[in-house]
Amino acid sequence: KGKYIRFSEDKNNQKLIPEFKKKDSYLKLVCNHIENNLGPITSIIDKKEIEDLKVYILYLSPSLHNPHHTFITCGMSNYSITAEGYDDLETHLEVSLRLPKEWNVDEISLKDEKYNWPIKLLLDTAFYPLNSKAYLDVGHSINSEGSFPDGWDFKSIVLSPSFELDNINIAKTKIDFVNLIPIFQDERDLKLADIEEFSKRVFADRENDIFLFDPKRNSFAKDVQEFTKDKNYDYLD
Repeated sequence: KGKYIRFSEDKNNQKLIPEFKKKDSYLKLVCNHIENNLGPITSIIDKKEIEDLKVYILYLSPSLHNPHHTFITCGMSNYSITAEGYDDLETHLEVSLRLPKEWNVDEISLKDEKYNWPIKLLLDTAFYPLNSKAYLDVGHSINSEGSFPDGWDFKSIVLSPSFELDNINIAKTKIDFVNLIPIFQDERDLKLADIEEFSKRVFADRENDIFLFDPKRNSFAKDVQEFTKDKNYDYLD
C-alpha cells in the first residue's frame, strides 16, 4: 500500500500502450527517463499512427519541480531520421512543449481548437520527418505559420535541446529530447542571419518565457536589423 507504481507498469496504461508489456520496450525506458527527471506522468492525452510509427502524447501536470503544463511525445524516437546522401546522419527524437499553468487542459477544453492545437502541433512535428522525408535535428526550425490561434504572431518553431531531459542511449541508439520553441518572424530572421547570436539570446536565461507558448511575451530580436542590414532579405524569407 502506498508503493509508487511507474507509469509504464500501471496495468491500465499497459492496455493503452501494449508495448509497455515488453521487457525491452523502448517506450518503457523513455517514460521512465521522463519520470526520473520531470516527475510523475499524469496521463496519455492523444495518439496517432501512420504506417508502423505510433506516437503517444504524454501529459505532466504542473508541480513544484516542473511548474508548467508539459506535453511530450513517446514513440517518435522509434523512427530513424536520416538525411539522403549522408550515411553518418541519423537522429532519434522525442519532442515536447510547455504551456503556462493557466492553460485549460480539461477534457472539454482539449476538444476545442483554441486549446488543443498544441497537441496537433506536437503530432505534426513528430510525423514531419516521416511525411516529408526531411532530416530533422536539434537546432532546426520548421515553418509553422497557421498552426497557432488567430492573433498569435509566431511564425515558426525551433527544436531546442531540453534542459530537463538529457539524451539517453537505448540499445546503442541515442535519443535526444527537445523542446519546441515558438518564434516570431524577426526572431527567425535573426536565426538565419546570426545563429550564434540567436542561440545566445535563447539560452541566456533558462527560466525565461521564451520556452513557453505565451503569445504575450516580447520578442528578443527587435534589433534584428543590426544583424540583417548586410543580408539579402530574399534569403531570409
